[in-house]
Amino acid sequence: MGVNQPSTGFDANYLQALASAQEDAQAQLVTTFSKRLKLALRSRLRSHQAVEDAYQETLLRVLAYFHSGKTLRTPASLPAFIESICTHVALESGRASRRHDQFPANLPDPVDTSSNPERRLLSEERKRLIRRALQVLQARDRDVLTKLFLEEEDRRAVCERLNISEQHLRLVLHRARARFRRVMSDSNLPIAA
Repeated sequence: MGVNQPSTGFDANYLQALASAQEDAQAQLVTTFSKRLKLALRSRLRSHQAVEDAYQETLLRVLAYFHSGKTLRTPASLPAFIESICTHVALESGRASRRHDQFPANLPDPVDTSSNPERRLLSEERKRLIRRALQVLQARDRDVLTKLFLEEEDRRAVCERLNISEQHLRLVLHRARARFRRVMSDSNLPIAA
C-alpha cells in the first residue's frame, strides 16, 4: 500500500496521546494517513461509497485499538499497523460486496413459464392427440413408436422382441412415423410448438 512514513512523528508519547483520545493526536493521524488510505482503498474497492466506508472503518479500528489501552511495541511501526488494518478492512468489504451484489439490483424477476395457462392447455391437448393417434395406429406401429421414443428403449432390444433385423426396423419405423404424421395432420395441431 505504500503508507511508509518517517518515524520521527510517531513515538511512545504520540501513541499515548492516541490512547487518551487527544483530539490533536487523532487529527494528526487522520491528516497524515487519509490520502494514502483512500488511494489504497480505491485500488481495491469498486465504488466511492465503499471506499469512504472502508476508510472510516479503518480509522475507527485504529483509534479503538489505542482507546482500548493497547499499544505498539515499536511506535515507528504505526504506518505498517495502519496499513494492515486497511488491508483487512478492504478485503472484508470486497467479500461482503461480492456476497451481496451477485445480481444487479435492476434485474427483472424471472418469468414463470410453467404457469402459462395457454401453453399448459396446448400441451395437454397435444398429449391427448398423441395418445389418440397412437391408439389409432396398428399395434406394431404403436409398439415401435412407444418403445423407441417414449420409453427410449434400445433399438436392439426392440429388434429382438419383434424378431426383425435393424435394417427392417428402419423400414418399420419409417412407415410407423409416416402413419403417425398422417393421423396427427388430420387433427390439425402440430406436434411441437
